[in-house]
Parts: sequence; structure tokens; C-alpha cells
Amino acid sequence: MQGHASTCDVASIDGEGTDVLAASKREIREKDRTRQPVTKKSRDKTQQSHVGEALRSIYQQTIDEQIPDEFLDILGKLT
Repeated sequence: MQGHASTCDVASIDGEGTDVLAASKREIREKDRTRQPVTKKSRDKTQQSHVGEALRSIYQQTIDEQIPDEFLDILGKLT
């Protein structure tokens, strides 16, 4: 399966969502250490942003995937 690079670490569709979310959580923790304390609300908003980014990345990769030859053969037999 093909993959496109995004602003987060992207591996493959299989474990990508989990990898991206884990990377996002690590980034949030690292940023939190260097900043002054933030409210839970702003932290949740940042985390939601990373979740949204991960979901968009997975969706885009799914859209960009090529249709497997086996499916095209089956579709050709139906017509």
C-alpha cells in the first residue's frame, strides 16, 4: 500500500493511525514540558487537532490507493 508523508510520522495504513496518534501524544508531552502550564481545555484542543490530522492522513491515503487488479478483474467479469 502506498503512503504519503504528512506533518506527522506516517508508516503504513496497517498501524499508521496508532503510530501517528502515539507520535502526536509524544509531541504534545514534549511541548508541554517546555511551555508554561496550559489548561486542560487547550491541551484537549491540541490533541484533537492531532487526531484530526491523523484521520485526514489515513483518509487521503485510502483515497489515493490503487484498485487491486483482482477487483478490476472481477468488475470486468460482471459487465
